[in-house]
Amino acid sequence: MKRKKLLAIMCAAALAAGCAAGVSAEEISPTAAEGGGQTAPANIAIYNYTSDLSISGGIARCEGITYVQSGYTASTYVELQVSDGSWRTVATWSGGTSAGGSYYVSGGSYRVRTTHRAYQNGSLVETVYSYDY
Repeated sequence: MKRKKLLAIMCAAALAAGCAAGVSAEEISPTAAEGGGQTAPANIAIYNYTSDLSISGGIARCEGITYVQSGYTASTYVELQVSDGSWRTVATWSGGTSAGGSYYVSGGSYRVRTTHRAYQNGSLVETVYSYDY
């Protein structure tokens, strides 16, 4: 009987300690991910996106597409980057729902980095980055 009483007291104490510790949470705004390295909530306005890179015959073809919910405006910014120890941008394209173009390349490792943005009434609502290698 003493064991059950002791166990009940220990459980109550543990529960009380857990409640007293408290928990806090911070809301992360969709644009917080741009500078703070935090992940913003997804699918607020952008419901799908793509990045595409194909290289053939020394020509890199790059494309990015941003799909937004009704009531939002899309912005797409595509960068062709080459790696020389770190990624360096060699060509850029921008547009609304889609952007892209072609660029002559020679040797090396390339990727496409696409910035997908959604605006509502002129204010930035969400930013998502995607890559293709």
